[in-house]
Amino acid sequence: MNRAIPLFDWAFSQGDKPAIITDDNSYTFAELRDAILSAAAALVNQISTGTRVGLYIDSTPNFVIYQYATFYLGGVVVPLNRAMHQNEVLDSITHLGITVLVSDTPIEVSAAAASSYVIDGEFHNLHLSANVPDMATLDIDEPALLLQTSGSTGRPKGVQLTIRNLIANYDPTYRWVGVGNHDVILLTLPIFNTYALNQGST
Repeated sequence: MNRAIPLFDWAFSQGDKPAIITDDNSYTFAELRDAILSAAAALVNQISTGTRVGLYIDSTPNFVIYQYATFYLGGVVVPLNRAMHQNEVLDSITHLGITVLVSDTPIEVSAAAASSYVIDGEFHNLHLSANVPDMATLDIDEPALLLQTSGSTGRPKGVQLTIRNLIANYDPTYRWVGVGNHDVILLTLPIFNTYALNQGST
């Protein structure tokens, strides 16, 4: 079991179909898969089963690439609010047990006992797919996503979701809202937001 499998299935069955459309570009499922494989190859020595990976990335295709690269390697995705300041990011790293931070801006994380990986642009593909490791095989009840509560009554708390949780909650969404494979979803929320993750990337 791996949370990346559905996207890889779509890349196999409809590789030429646009998966993500931005203001300036369109990226197919095949291009997205290749970028995910490249990211997994780049991060294989930092991410393994259960590694908590913080994503401090703007709402660009890069977020989806590194989210799925983390799934592919068996890690736990921890979306971080891109509006947070550096001290807040460091606090979240410590509080949530993040050991790898992928960001689109340099952040010094050594004080928080984590490693960092900095990306740039909108669609980061290092073309390292020749060195891609095998996809991790996980139990359905292993963690996949660690979200944060809003903090309206105190400090935000981490909420861990398993692969089973995501299958039960996220996968039926297209049936609830009545969309099919010819529809295009306009995503206006920041992608770290749980509803945006539900509608657009998980």
